[in-house]
Amino acid sequence: MLKNFSPYFSFPKENYLLQDKRDRLQGVQVTEKDMSFPPVKRERKTSDHDLQSLLDLLDCGVVKISFDGEMKRSVLWANKGFYALTGRSKEEYEQQEKSGNPANVLHPDDFRPVFEKFHAHVRNRKNLHIQYRVFHKDGHIVWLDVKSCFIGIENGHPVFMNVMMDITHEKALNDMIEMERKKYVLLSKISNEIIFEYDIKNDNMKHFGSLERHIDKRNINNFLKKPDQHKLIHPDDYNVVNDLLQKLISCENKIRQSEKFRIYIEGLGFRWHYCNCGIIDESTIIGKLVDIHDTEEKLHYLNDLTSRDPMTRLLNKEFMRNRCAQILHDSPGRKHAMLIIDIDDFKIANDTNGHKFGDSVIHLIAETLQNSFRSDDLIGRIGGDEFLLLLHDVSREQALLLADKYRSALASVSGPFASRFRISNSIGISVFPEDGVTYEELFEAADRALYRAKAQGKNRVASASFPD
Repeated sequence: MLKNFSPYFSFPKENYLLQDKRDRLQGVQVTEKDMSFPPVKRERKTSDHDLQSLLDLLDCGVVKISFDGEMKRSVLWANKGFYALTGRSKEEYEQQEKSGNPANVLHPDDFRPVFEKFHAHVRNRKNLHIQYRVFHKDGHIVWLDVKSCFIGIENGHPVFMNVMMDITHEKALNDMIEMERKKYVLLSKISNEIIFEYDIKNDNMKHFGSLERHIDKRNINNFLKKPDQHKLIHPDDYNVVNDLLQKLISCENKIRQSEKFRIYIEGLGFRWHYCNCGIIDESTIIGKLVDIHDTEEKLHYLNDLTSRDPMTRLLNKEFMRNRCAQILHDSPGRKHAMLIIDIDDFKIANDTNGHKFGDSVIHLIAETLQNSFRSDDLIGRIGGDEFLLLLHDVSREQALLLADKYRSALASVSGPFASRFRISNSIGISVFPEDGVTYEELFEAADRALYRAKAQGKNRVASASFPD
């Protein structure tokens, strides 16, 4: 067996002895012949060509450059996209480079910042990302987005690989968007509107318009998470704003949602605003706020005229009837209590002490009612000496306790009247749905209980279903 034999090597012309499997020696004459396979080099050339072809297909420019000690650059290699950025052929580019007139001439406003950043880039050899303008062959300006990285040293000079993208179109779109934004800002300021953008993921509210001069920060962090920190929204309207945005976030209505709530304006206090907003993607809500405070105040005033008792400012009889009926209709499975309160012997107080004294008694009772019950309970005056209450989400036992608590409170504040009139109330109670499911049924049941309380001696509480 021939030792150190390789089919890829060439052998000199001479005689050799070969040993076969039976250990017999055979004489062999070998003529000189190249047995190597040089196509490896040709395959490498093909690979480089393929890489060049692939990079030439890219819409961006790819260029390998070096810098000498005087920051003079040399293009070592580039794809077709690099030359296309300025509309020149490779030959035109190289010719102008040699003449000292580079093809990709920088915009004068960008020369200094670009030079400084590339100088630092060459010095520290850290990755660079920069945008700047160059002049196209036909004279128009091209915006470039350039990313550069250090790849090594060649011939004693640092070498960098750059990827360049034409972002002229994107810049034009951004400029147009910015122009539109400025228009909206101006319109919002002169029309007393507020334009806002809410970042859902980061819970950040960005706003501009008339509100800018009243709030220190244009960006409000933790807008929904910590509303008490920015104090922009009226505390009673937190839930309104949260529900409004949550409807959009949950995609119940991607197009539009609207609501009204109060926003704090420095020097003016809380003012009513109408909000119209929509979701533009999964992370952003945009909208506008319009000041409707003056209109809203007028509406509140008109509502007061039609819904309030002019003397006590409690709800009037008609409003109580309609509102109670609506609540009962919308409250299946819940418990509410209705109370009818009557001033004992009120006619005697008027006849003995005059109507002015009687008005004072009514005012005292109205004030005590408002202080004794919850703010969301309905309290109304339905007659000269008669009051009506609807207590939300209470049992019969709770209603009886609350009624007795009120009677005790009234007794404690009626001292100044004691010498002229002993103020006391009789109270009738009915409970939804045990004593009735409509306003009329509950009212009749509470009225019967009130009659029983008076028949039993007045100054007491009676329930429609329980014996006293």
